[in-house]
Amino acid sequence: MDAILPRLGLRFFAFIFFLFFSPFPVLWAQTIGPAGIGTGDGSTGPRNVLWLRGDAGILESGGLVTDWFDQSGNTLNAAQSVVAERPSITLSNPNLNGFPSINFTPDGSNAIRLVVPDNNLLDDGAGFTFFIALYNNSAAGGPSGILNKRNGNNSQQAYRIYRDGATFISNVGNSSNTVNLGGMNVGSHLLTARYDGSLSGNKYFSFRNSNLAAGSSNGNNLTTLPNTSSNLHIGNFNPGDDRSFIGDIAEVIIYKSVLNDPEKIIVENYLSQKYDINIGANDFYGNFVGFDPGYFDDFRGIGSVDGIVKQTSATSDALAVQEFGSSIGANGFMMFSHDGTAHASGVVANLGEPEISSRWDRSWYLEFTQDGIVDGGALSATLSFNFTTAGLPITGNASDYVLLYRDDVSGDFFRVFAQSYVIEGGDRLEVTVPGDRLKTGYYTVGLGSQLTSFTWYVFQDGNWSDPDTWTLDASVAPIFINPGNNIPQPPDQVIIRSGRTVTVQPGVNDLEVNAIEVRGNLNLTTSTGHDFTTINGNGIIRMAGNDPGSGLVDNFPDG
Repeated sequence: MDAILPRLGLRFFAFIFFLFFSPFPVLWAQTIGPAGIGTGDGSTGPRNVLWLRGDAGILESGGLVTDWFDQSGNTLNAAQSVVAERPSITLSNPNLNGFPSINFTPDGSNAIRLVVPDNNLLDDGAGFTFFIALYNNSAAGGPSGILNKRNGNNSQQAYRIYRDGATFISNVGNSSNTVNLGGMNVGSHLLTARYDGSLSGNKYFSFRNSNLAAGSSNGNNLTTLPNTSSNLHIGNFNPGDDRSFIGDIAEVIIYKSVLNDPEKIIVENYLSQKYDINIGANDFYGNFVGFDPGYFDDFRGIGSVDGIVKQTSATSDALAVQEFGSSIGANGFMMFSHDGTAHASGVVANLGEPEISSRWDRSWYLEFTQDGIVDGGALSATLSFNFTTAGLPITGNASDYVLLYRDDVSGDFFRVFAQSYVIEGGDRLEVTVPGDRLKTGYYTVGLGSQLTSFTWYVFQDGNWSDPDTWTLDASVAPIFINPGNNIPQPPDQVIIRSGRTVTVQPGVNDLEVNAIEVRGNLNLTTSTGHDFTTINGNGIIRMAGNDPGSGLVDNFPDG
């Protein structure tokens, strides 16, 4: 995972202006949940009841935090009226990727905490999911509170999350139902807990840095978290307790819903990327060689776990992406975002083909993974560009537009082969792209001639299945142009240049192209089942025959 650059200038000018010059407490209305998962009122997807961010909604006085305003839209604001109990603000925390955080480390014997008043949204339910991004500054000593809704030990206790030495401990209900996760060493951590009262066995599961570990679940017999009369204490246990958390908390997220596995992983990738927290095998964003860490605005994702539970559509500002044709494979994900570039059309810079006349200025980075391998899957998707949201006019017909791609932020854009272009609702261009044409990289929309197929030329001797073998450059001394790391597909044409050899490896069967011209050499080895539609040229096609179990037979391709 690549760390996000803090982009301190603009972010902290706005942040400091708010801290020091706002004449009244400001609350940003927020209805869309973190990473686009759910809404504050639960009208769409899981209900995000609390969202506290270190980079939004903080009011401070003399470096001490007085208020931390909820971004979920539910106004469950945290506050502290007692000066001696206020935490301090860390404007740029190097341990959390340069983002602001709240420091709860006690000063002497004073208890440090922020308090969210009791509300039924914070308990009284059969399902909850918690996320906390923090920096732990001590792996020694006795218990210290992190997130606790209670009046005291087993007194009106809905849940508690705390650190004891180098162990993260969490439970719902009374203290006998605890789950322990070790490894709370000094450093940044992402804590996740999920309670599902509908389960017949274990109901409460805790995760550290996205991963479930031994001892992380229990068989709590609560089918519903009780409606307690306690407040929610952040950075401490409860009133009268001076055991405050030794470290910084950057983000607290609570859902009054059980997030499914893809939803959980998408939120964890949002927090992991933002705060540069290593989540191991569940890190599905920022792993591409051409990734620019400036792309994090409106981070969203879709995906599948075990091929059963899915998150199939998401919207990042003016771009919505939806799975097409149930094509997300088991443990497949696609996560995307933009870099905040202002919307504009008519841009003529970085156009790699004369068939493109102009493009949008903003692009989105899309990263496709399958079993943790970048571009390992074959997700087909519909990309919907909303012109009204972008504040741009839509002109002409769907046939005038073209989907564009590049594999880094400084290169030229090239056209993408798409299955269809449709204008919906008068202001949305919907582009459906087959999975073999979608690659990790940067996408935008432009005006130009749509691409119905590619013509591939051999760049260098190699295997058919190796993208390094193929280029789109038709010149006599070609350069390597293959922005999507593609290989020939059924709509395409293939030209094997004189003096070049392409080998189809044994077992690579059933290849299809629209036409092939062999001027050099095509070695089919023992592969079989190919349909090249039209076969042309004065070169050589070699074959070793295919043995289906009854002896060698002709494996010359159809065409």
